[in-house]
Amino acid sequence: MPGISGIISKANNSQNKRRILEMTNAMMHESFYNSGTYINENDGIYIGWVSHRGSFDDCLPVTNETKNLLLFFSGENYIDNALLDHLKKKQHMFDASNASYLIHLYEEQGDDFYLTLNGFFSGILVDLNRQTLILFNDRFGMKRVYAYTDDDEFLFSNEAKSILRVQKKTRRLEEKNLGEYFSLGCALENNTIFSNIQTLECGSKWTFIKAEHVKKERYFSPRSWEDQPVLDESRYYTKLKETFRKILPRYIKPEENVAISLTGGLDTRMIMAYIDTDRMKPECYTFGGFYRDSYDVKIARKIARACGLRHQTLRIDDGFLKEFPDLVEKTIFVTDGNMNLNGAAMLFVNKMAREIAPVRLTGNYGSEIIRKVSNFKFNPPDCGLFSYDMRQNINLAAESFRSIKHGRDLSFTLFKQLPLYHYNSFSLEATQLMVRSPFTDNDFIEVAYRKPQSIDERALLLQLIFDGNKELGAMISDRGIKRNSIFPVSFIRHAYYEFLFKMEYYFNYGMPQFLSKLMYILGHRHLEKIFLGWHKYYHLRPIIRDTCSDYLNILLDQKTLSRSFFNKAFIEKMVNDHLKGYKNYTVEINTALSIELTCRLLLEQF
Repeated sequence: MPGISGIISKANNSQNKRRILEMTNAMMHESFYNSGTYINENDGIYIGWVSHRGSFDDCLPVTNETKNLLLFFSGENYIDNALLDHLKKKQHMFDASNASYLIHLYEEQGDDFYLTLNGFFSGILVDLNRQTLILFNDRFGMKRVYAYTDDDEFLFSNEAKSILRVQKKTRRLEEKNLGEYFSLGCALENNTIFSNIQTLECGSKWTFIKAEHVKKERYFSPRSWEDQPVLDESRYYTKLKETFRKILPRYIKPEENVAISLTGGLDTRMIMAYIDTDRMKPECYTFGGFYRDSYDVKIARKIARACGLRHQTLRIDDGFLKEFPDLVEKTIFVTDGNMNLNGAAMLFVNKMAREIAPVRLTGNYGSEIIRKVSNFKFNPPDCGLFSYDMRQNINLAAESFRSIKHGRDLSFTLFKQLPLYHYNSFSLEATQLMVRSPFTDNDFIEVAYRKPQSIDERALLLQLIFDGNKELGAMISDRGIKRNSIFPVSFIRHAYYEFLFKMEYYFNYGMPQFLSKLMYILGHRHLEKIFLGWHKYYHLRPIIRDTCSDYLNILLDQKTLSRSFFNKAFIEKMVNDHLKGYKNYTVEINTALSIELTCRLLLEQF
């Protein structure tokens, strides 16, 4: 995704000008990106940046009036107009539509500046008078900063490939961390799968003095939220509703080109319930698939119609199948191997979404924050896929995961699950457009920490929607949930929707092997047409078994079979059985092909 990169060097390396250009070019994935570099050889500072054209951060570098402070910022910041008005009264000159006001906010607030920032971002603040450079990221770590250091230099970037391109010492996989990647979808803590590359902690502020001494701090601690007094149910509900109504205008303004990514779930519906559609008419869209209109599509249409807004269905189609290999490889490359084959469909539909609007407003993370929903679990593929040593690393990963699951559930969601697990899809979506979610707003999160344990979270969300828009509050959700439903009707309806959801999961992804054999005998392709497409727009299993089966030849290549962490015999049998439809190895194929492409595209290509 667009971002910043840099070299802080003690030595006067004549190659650093070329290297910062290479690091910057490594992030230039699309024609609608802008880029630039800043070079200060005297202070040993080399900075590059890439931005979406016309975005909030497409104005770099930002400087103050005396030109002694420079800010390089990547991401977005959501504040109220009152703070901008305060800066204007102080006679600061800036464009309120972009990041140019941030340097003046720093001048006025000093170290409090970092706590005022609200969103997913990273940045570099250069003070020429003091010869200092401050590298910082958002309090959740969602604008990930990769870092490499040795005795002579410090390299950093929002994309690991920038470092991989210029530093050979990093072009090797760390097999211990690979065990976490295989079983959890990511490396834990501040580790990566790449040798000698780590990431900054959430809410970091690293200060470099004369390109030598570095002071590592965290400007934000979750304790400031955790130590708040709990509210009673009534006060919590009122406070949460008032806060959501207050913050939503930060994320969708009449003068901006923002579209809403609608689903049939409750999170985007809460957004729709509180949007002032008298002042703005945003476009709405929903992602759709091959087999039928999903419940997401059907319900989203009704929601948009009730709000008087236009709705489109953005479908994956035959064009997607033709592009599948290219989309897979681009997904792996642009996300540094963090996103797997499922990202191909996400990339395809988000490309279409950008044609509607460059900003996508979503309900992402709402269920995780309000209702403690979590998909971040230890769930390794069939261990027969791996060598003996890698199986031991996977066992260690289980212990590591247990060690980080402590403390408040909400803190685990925000400071572990978001930056480690949800980052993968966010980093892919952010290559195509600016993705916004009001559920991670600082003010909203602060209130969410004051939730009483006794509250019914689902009833809370349904009531919030109803109070915002009674017509939306009366609609059913994509999982069969409806406000004030009467038992046993509510139970039967919800069970029916859940049955379709589970059956789609089995036929698409997670069918046990004994059921795969039975479905093969009964004629699996016919049954798939009955159950696929009710809830999901993308189905990997039939794609890699039928339409794009030739692409699996990569796994049978000698280069792949010779990887030290794979079991050669298992891979050969796995591909053969899956293509016949006799067994289901979707998870294993997804895992193996993703890491193999990571090796080829990110390690061996450079």
